[in-house]
Amino acid sequence: MDPEQIQEQVESARELLEDTHNITVFTVASQPFQGFVLENTSLSAAVKKGLEAGAEQFYLVEDRDEEGDLTLGGVCFFVNRRAHTIYKQTDERLESVAAGDESSGGGRRGLGHDLMESEEEKQRKQDIAEELLNEYDEYLNEDKKFEIENRLERMRLRRILSIQQRVEEEASADPEEEKRLARAVYEDDRFNRQFNETDTEMLLDDLDLEFDPNTIRAEEVHKRAKSLLKINR
Repeated sequence: MDPEQIQEQVESARELLEDTHNITVFTVASQPFQGFVLENTSLSAAVKKGLEAGAEQFYLVEDRDEEGDLTLGGVCFFVNRRAHTIYKQTDERLESVAAGDESSGGGRRGLGHDLMESEEEKQRKQDIAEELLNEYDEYLNEDKKFEIENRLERMRLRRILSIQQRVEEEASADPEEEKRLARAVYEDDRFNRQFNETDTEMLLDDLDLEFDPNTIRAEEVHKRAKSLLKINR
């Protein structure tokens, strides 16, 4: 694929994201995420899949050569805390990577995995680590705290973002409200042992209960409702 085609796909994906509310978009030069690699689809189609799956954070990857020409464009988003990625790159880049793999026994992988972290990504990791340690210390167990304090350089950005998301959700959660909603789900005749978390979320929406979605964790409501089911049925 030539740079112009890649640029068109990146811009189409960007426009789609800019027209969508309540999501966060990061533009990065490369990415260290490992996860599922989407195939046989355009970048904008990948964005649509992510939106349909409920992803709220997207990464637009634009990697350029020394002349400023785009050599790789991509999209990354998270579903259930797992990265989903797709990349479009020039034939020259593919050939260069292939040659590097043959000569080095591995080298950089062509689809963007295990690329060197940019200074922007390193700084972002540092900023998130400081926020976690200063503002969310009580929500970190000792293992997580030790890892952030002593092994930050070994952590991928994806991992520390996952920790940040979890502790922010925990900090803003209302356990009593989660218990109330779990009780309402459990008491509905449709709820049963075959329900998964998605089923519970759909039932919760169908019950038309008043609650602040920012103060509840769907997985906790599901877990509590299932516990009531085990105890009482």
